[in-house]
Amino acid sequence: MRRLQTFIATDRAWWMALVLILSMGFYFYITGYDRGLPLYESVDERNNLHEIYISRGMLENDLWKPGYPPGILAVNAGAQYVTEWTTARTAYDAACEVIRNLRLFGIPFHLAAALMIALIARKLGGNLAGLIAPTAWLFNTQVLDQTVYAFPQTYEHITYLLALWFAILALESKRPLWAILSTLCGLGAVIFKYTAFPVLGLGVGVSLWLLREDSGRWLRVMGVQFALIALCALWLFVGYDATRLITAGHEETVNVVTGGTLSNALQPSIYLLRANGLATMIGMPLIVLLGILLVGGVIYWRRGDTVKRLAVVALVGLTVLHLLYLVISLAVNYPGLRQTVPVTGYAFVLVAVALLALFRAVGEAWPRPYGSTLATVAVAVWLVPLFTGAWQHIQYRQQPVSYAAFTDWAVNTLPIDEAGDSRIMVMDDRPFTFVWTCRRFPYYPAFEQNTLDSRTLDDWRDDGFGFVQINDTELTRLQSTPQGADLLSGLTLVAQFPPENERGQWRTWRRGLEDPNLSVYHTHPIANEIGETFGSAISLQGYTITSTPQPGDTLNLWLYWSTQQRPTTDYRTFIHITPPGDRTTILAQGDAPPNGTPYRPTSTWHIPGEHRIAGQFKVTLPADLPPGSYDMVIGLYDPASGVRLTTATGTDAVIVELRVG
Repeated sequence: MRRLQTFIATDRAWWMALVLILSMGFYFYITGYDRGLPLYESVDERNNLHEIYISRGMLENDLWKPGYPPGILAVNAGAQYVTEWTTARTAYDAACEVIRNLRLFGIPFHLAAALMIALIARKLGGNLAGLIAPTAWLFNTQVLDQTVYAFPQTYEHITYLLALWFAILALESKRPLWAILSTLCGLGAVIFKYTAFPVLGLGVGVSLWLLREDSGRWLRVMGVQFALIALCALWLFVGYDATRLITAGHEETVNVVTGGTLSNALQPSIYLLRANGLATMIGMPLIVLLGILLVGGVIYWRRGDTVKRLAVVALVGLTVLHLLYLVISLAVNYPGLRQTVPVTGYAFVLVAVALLALFRAVGEAWPRPYGSTLATVAVAVWLVPLFTGAWQHIQYRQQPVSYAAFTDWAVNTLPIDEAGDSRIMVMDDRPFTFVWTCRRFPYYPAFEQNTLDSRTLDDWRDDGFGFVQINDTELTRLQSTPQGADLLSGLTLVAQFPPENERGQWRTWRRGLEDPNLSVYHTHPIANEIGETFGSAISLQGYTITSTPQPGDTLNLWLYWSTQQRPTTDYRTFIHITPPGDRTTILAQGDAPPNGTPYRPTSTWHIPGEHRIAGQFKVTLPADLPPGSYDMVIGLYDPASGVRLTTATGTDAVIVELRVG
């Protein structure tokens, strides 16, 4: 520890170390910042996006009542304009790109926050504190997880830190400009989050403190500060109409304004929940955190000067006020980790300063090697798990998302036939709904959210459900009952997300709240096995005819394909109905992509999790076709050249029997 202090004693060495820390932080933030797309992982993220759609006339229905703080809406609007300029598409059609730009835009603000944490901690606790605090903040798993998205807390946090920094400079230099800048930064925080108004007390508090030295000068400064606050309030309540958030029924705002949850303030268990949430973000057990802050804080207070003492009072006071707001406004069982983000910088500075004050006292009381060793071990015990957890988190963030892959597969693979049996029954329909996905799909499947064993397979088929999605939890439940096992035996597995050999290497949607393992079944078994390979890539595993066709009926045929490698050509399937042994006389025919939909050409096959491609084909039989046996000729061809693929036996088609009538 002493060698490290000696190394970073010079400004140049300290800045070099800080640049290294910020560079590592940049890598952690840029890795997987767009994780989860095309599915939103946050309600607030989509609300702000859609509110700008509404204000720009892209949405007629008011899905989210206007009234969110203008700061985050301005950032969203800017991201939409930039996206439209760079993609030549509307923000409505390029929603994924908008979200990516929003999250990317937040990264420099996160790094700027780490820089301010470093500067404040250095000023209050020395060079070593100025490196420990930003390191602990940047590589904290909870902070990293909560600051990836396009949340207002990203910008509220940096304004909190800037307001404190300018307040400290004002106390040191006694220059009015710094006090006014502190107030302006506080107003910036309010614009991003209305409840951030206590941070305005930093700049005003400096003016009040310095009144005793030059009352005339600092009264004028206070006049400027109050004028700025009044103008901002006038704009918010009259020009912007911030009260719309109340009339829209925003839960947290209504709770604060009406006092609907003031009873929370009388429940110690809720304070404990909030304190534990903050301790979790800092990476310490609450009892350890309180011990360090109490003992180290007393030592620091006794040795610090007036400016440092006032800064510590501001750090503690604003942190407590912020947690008190969370107690009053948020639900009882919600830890409010994201809402805690704005004061995490304050908390990390406090911990670093208190910890080093404690170490210095121990070092003075104990022989040098012992005190230095104890300090080094303590810092390592705190920081190493934080860094390890953050590294594991960014690895997790890079994993494929099972629900996103399933959504993409379903929309681009399932046959498009509103009247046919191409509908899919899912356990969670949010990944396909407008408010939960930023992708504009060409078609939306229909949904049911009843359990599979609530009806018979025939009932599902009669209602047009050709597919069913089941997660592992539900699959285990079905397998444990005779009725469920019987239902499963009548299905054909067509896809798994993730594939069987990649279980544990994919992640779920919405931060681990759902089962990550999904299986998709066709509601018909493969009635007729074939197992014939066309060319070198595509195999026809079998087929199913859902009912015996009559003359004049439309033959409903399902073909099941598979591939071991990605085909290089977009092939089409031809189906000919001919008299037995006579391929030249075509009585009826069909022609379509192998999976029955143009959105999934064969050159895109062989995706992770895919077992089979089920294609639905409709072939209308002649009304005067006599009942009896016919040949059904099935083959693949290249539409560009007309050349048919041959099978391993040298034929250009597979011929199976079709019984009519």
